[in-house]
Amino acid sequence: MANFFELTIEQTFDRLRPTIKQIIRKDKPHIAVMLMTKTLDEPLEIIEDHADQPPRRFLWRQHERQLTACGAHWIQRGRWWLGETPKSYFRITTLDNITIDLCLDRASHTWTVARIWD
Repeated sequence: MANFFELTIEQTFDRLRPTIKQIIRKDKPHIAVMLMTKTLDEPLEIIEDHADQPPRRFLWRQHERQLTACGAHWIQRGRWWLGETPKSYFRITTLDNITIDLCLDRASHTWTVARIWD
């Protein structure tokens, strides 16, 4: 496998594709925007809940948020040898157009905002 610094631009984009959104413009096709994320792990208060689904409405940072779309779902098993339990993650978009990764800790049945996308 090639050193990261020896990769071509195309190979770099292929490796970083999950975090890069390429903007294609006729006058400047080379422009790309890096999507930034912030890891938060902040608790939220559920207003409207559905079993094993992301909450439809929740309170986070003193603002009520409403789910408009759920784009992805995945489970991280955790390091069982350290006593970590599986967690479900949901990438959602809210009514105010914020993309957030919500985390459901299956053992404690608590929700947190795991990550926010800029």
